Formats: sequence, C-alpha cells, structure tokens
Amino acid sequence: AYGWGVALTEPPRTLPAAADAVDDACPAAEQRSPRWVAPLLTGGVLAVGCAAVLVADPGDSGTPVCLSKSLFGIDCPFCGGLRAANSMLRGHWLVAADHNVLLAVALPVLAVLWLVWLVQSMRGRELHLPKVPRAAVWACVAVVVAFTVLRNLPVDSGWIHWLASGAA
Repeated sequence: AYGWGVALTEPPRTLPAAADAVDDACPAAEQRSPRWVAPLLTGGVLAVGCAAVLVADPGDSGTPVCLSKSLFGIDCPFCGGLRAANSMLRGHWLVAADHNVLLAVALPVLAVLWLVWLVQSMRGRELHLPKVPRAAVWACVAVVVAFTVLRNLPVDSGWIHWLASGAA
C-alpha cells in the first residue's frame, strides 16, 4: 500500500538529534574541562589583579582614575573602588568603606560567592544560586542610584560627605 509515493511499511525517516550530530562531527566534544577550571581561572585572574592593586597603590598619585571624576568632577558608583580594594587587601576595612562603602560591602560578598562556586565545582556539582526577585534587582539599582546622587551632593554634612570617594 502506497500513499503519497512512500511505502507505508517503511519506518519514517528522522533526522539525527542535534546532540548526536555534534558528537559525530566533533569527537572532542565529550572531552570538556573539569568544572573546577572556570572558578580556578577566575580566581587566578582576580589574584593577579589584587596583586597589581596591592603593589601599585592607586592612592599614591592622587590623580583620579575614573573617567567621570576626571572629565565631569563627579563620583561614579565605582569611584574609589581601586583604593577601597587596596585598603581591604591591607586589612583596613573602615578606610576601604571611606573610599567606597558599596564596594567595601560587595567585595567580601563576591569573594564568599566565588569560594562557594570553587568548592561546589571541586565536588563536581554545579552552583545553583537562588533566583533573585525582580523587586530585589530594582532595589539594588535604587540603592546604587541613591548612593551616586548622595555622594555627589555639595554638602559638608558628616555622613553625606563621607560617601564621597575622597579623590581630588
């Protein structure tokens, strides 16, 4: 019995699955690097960056590195970040917070997340972070915007003036 020119007794032809096609085309596809390589490389790059910030103290020259500070005279949310990192690497958290309080809080949190990523990958597991609610993302954006505005106000009040990066 034929229908549309094809024997009904023949099994339908199917295309190979995409994964099979990739494996057939590239035998090295299954030889992926271990999970721990990415966090280890990330940590190595960050360690080199930290060493550079520690050796070449960004506060020595007094010249702001930030483009917004150099061109417009205002502190961006990251102004003082290199000096804050330098101070944290030297164990002076309060001095780091004086340069950039947001980064002085965020950098240790990021370091802990990196460490969790490394440990999970060494155990052969994926890092599963909880989904961040949209409201939390917008709250973080609002905090960064408020921080940026407050640190640029021309007020000599104690805590508002303390938010500025302190660079000339």
